[in-house]
Formats: sequence, structure tokens, C-alpha cells
Amino acid sequence: QLKNETRTLISYLGLEWHDQRLEFHKKNWAVRPASTMQEREKIYTRRSVTWRNYAPYLCDLEAALTGY
Repeated sequence: QLKNETRTLISYLGLEWHDQRLEFHKKNWAVRPASTMQEREKIYTRRSVTWRNYAPYLCDLEAALTGY
């Protein structure tokens, strides 16, 4: 499911798909995120639903992005 959702997003953005997009945690480039450890972690599904905690606050953003 993650691969399908990511492909959909990449396609929507008009970018070319590369399987390496799902293997970002294997890269050796320098990063400066809030947590370097988070940047190096693989995506895992048990955290992929945590956005739902913020759903009530995302209505305005969703409306702006979808036009509804």
C-alpha cells in the first residue's frame, strides 16, 4: 500500500518513479532534519496512521488543497 500511495503522489507531482524512492534510508547523504535518526529510519506502517490524531486540525488544509 505504501508503494502505491507513493507512486500516486509522485505521479501527481509530475515526477518520474524510481524504486529507490522507497529506500531513502539506505542513502549516505548528509541530512539535517529535526532528528537525524528519523531520517535514517525505514518507513513502517504502525506509525503511518498517526496523522489521524491531527485530522480535526487538517480540514482547512484539505479544503485548500482539494478546492472543497
